[in-house]
Amino acid sequence: MLFYMLTHYDGFGQREIADYLGIKFGATVNSFVKQLVQLGYVSQTGPSKKGGKKYVVTSPLELISFYSKFRKMELHDRFSLAMKREETINYLSERGAIFCLNTALEEHKGQVTDPAIYAYLPEEHFLEDEIKFLARGDTPVYLYKYDFEDNPVTIKNKKITSKVRTLIDLYCENKAYIAEALAKEFGN
Repeated sequence: MLFYMLTHYDGFGQREIADYLGIKFGATVNSFVKQLVQLGYVSQTGPSKKGGKKYVVTSPLELISFYSKFRKMELHDRFSLAMKREETINYLSERGAIFCLNTALEEHKGQVTDPAIYAYLPEEHFLEDEIKFLARGDTPVYLYKYDFEDNPVTIKNKKITSKVRTLIDLYCENKAYIAEALAKEFGN
């Protein structure tokens, strides 16, 4: 629900959230939105076309910060490979990895903040079986479990997390300090 709100922070309805999640509209969405209104992260702006209420996120970055207190990314594996950084990125990309955190930020903003590579494992993967036979070296790789759906974007033939997801992930991993340029796109 939070991901939907953050990708529609300038206006959403409860029924839209339920439709997006594929769940029946009812108490779950209603109580969650009401709680965020009470906490001040969301405010009501008026009725929607279908007669329901319309809402906006009052401060997307504050909502992301709030969310990051409850969600931690699950590190699946970490290792270092003998391949050069760009070779490793290409190798992982060809096997369906979705780049996240600093690696995604690098693609969105063109700034390298870390020599390590961060990626989500594809849902169906055989990467683990292949990786154990690769030579170890100096290119650090962090692989995370893909815990909720995003609409990854493709940049330079690589799948990366969307800007919103990248920002959420950076906050969740206590790396908000490197996300300043991306955070400015949210206007607060």
